[in-house]
Amino acid sequence: MEQSTTPDRRRRGDAPAPPAYIVESITAHTHSFILLHGLGSNGEKFGREMMDTGKNSDGRLLSTIFPGARFVFPTARWRRSSAFRRALLTQWFDVADMQDRSLRNDKKLPGLRESFREVLALIENERRAGISAPNIILGGLSNGCAMSLICAIALGGCGFIGGFVGLSGWMPFQKEIEQHIHIGDDDSSATKAADGRAYVRELLQWDTVLEEQVDLMPVFLGHGAVDEKLPLASGEEASRTMSNLGFDVEGRPYEGLGHWYKIPDEIDDVVSFVNQKCRWEANDTTAST
Repeated sequence: MEQSTTPDRRRRGDAPAPPAYIVESITAHTHSFILLHGLGSNGEKFGREMMDTGKNSDGRLLSTIFPGARFVFPTARWRRSSAFRRALLTQWFDVADMQDRSLRNDKKLPGLRESFREVLALIENERRAGISAPNIILGGLSNGCAMSLICAIALGGCGFIGGFVGLSGWMPFQKEIEQHIHIGDDDSSATKAADGRAYVRELLQWDTVLEEQVDLMPVFLGHGAVDEKLPLASGEEASRTMSNLGFDVEGRPYEGLGHWYKIPDEIDDVVSFVNQKCRWEANDTTAST
């Protein structure tokens, strides 16, 4: 199983995005996960820990459960953090206040837009490798979940990815998205949901003209019931808004879990979600290509 690592350098400005940490598939590459790390972490640290500890109740690792899957763990750029006295942190976008993440949305936009294009490039890399959209799952943890949620809203109905897995996350611009969903009493729920997704594409300044699909991808959102950094309500709000946007959402709370993912319970649920909702097959990913 080949692995590539990310150099530990502070890349800013016009420099290329840091290379992703990649865990290659055990068998022929037929499926791909693209998973984004949390605030202050990096792709290699997050990826190594997930691949080493992410076991199901049978004690199997994700790499053996999905042997045909490549796992891609990108690293965010170094950005000044408004919430931490302008310290340089690896973050997908800036957050002004960790207690109220809805404040100063203008601070979020530059990072959201830049990181969105970097995530889109990663998806396109997998597509060029011959992986079809239904066989690509996007997701992340914490700040990475928030970033990938915004990407999923923009891309989820346009045939780019086949599913989403979010862990201990929240939704940027959640209130504004909800407002756009509920504009116009006479519009159908489908029209309102489409308006909400279009609003996110406008935020990202992604003006690519695409025809949305009728069936949107499935979404998994897991959250700890005693998360000390992001209350369970943050995950519940994200689940509700994703559902209002037209996605098929499976939201799960985990008793006794803080700001992480629960082993093996949450891994079991993710595997079940990928098998049943995304229609992959554990231990035989080649069967669903």
